[in-house]
Amino acid sequence: MNKLATTLIASSLALGSIGFVSAGHHEGKAGGHHSMKCDHKGKSMDDRIARMTEKLGLTEDQAKQIKSIHEKYADQKKDLRARKMENRQQLRQTMKAETMDNDKIQQLATTAGNLKTEKIILKSKIKSEVSGVLTPEQRQKRMEMHKKYHDKKSY
Repeated sequence: MNKLATTLIASSLALGSIGFVSAGHHEGKAGGHHSMKCDHKGKSMDDRIARMTEKLGLTEDQAKQIKSIHEKYADQKKDLRARKMENRQQLRQTMKAETMDNDKIQQLATTAGNLKTEKIILKSKIKSEVSGVLTPEQRQKRMEMHKKYHDKKSY
């Protein structure tokens, strides 16, 4: 029963991923959420740093340090995006197969979870390093902006 429940949960996650990807929100698509020239929701890193400079009052040195932090992790982020995309493609193909391979689906769902974990850890490292560049006042303002954005986003 436990294996059946796990397989059903994995299948549900897989179907959700397929719907998300088939809606056009995948890496590499021109103007898509993760196009190669952009780092976050279609905005280039320079645009994001310019916005941070404006909203948080970054100094030129802080802006350079933050850009350097993001550049340091750029290859890891790119590799992670590519592995996530490959996993989703394999999951899509497996789900479209004439006969369901539940073991393969479970393995791909587990891999998707592991990749999500890697993404969270990487984002946490970057956020921590960026926070180290900011003054206490800038960190506070950044937290307030983040909260305001997420409060507005959730209905």
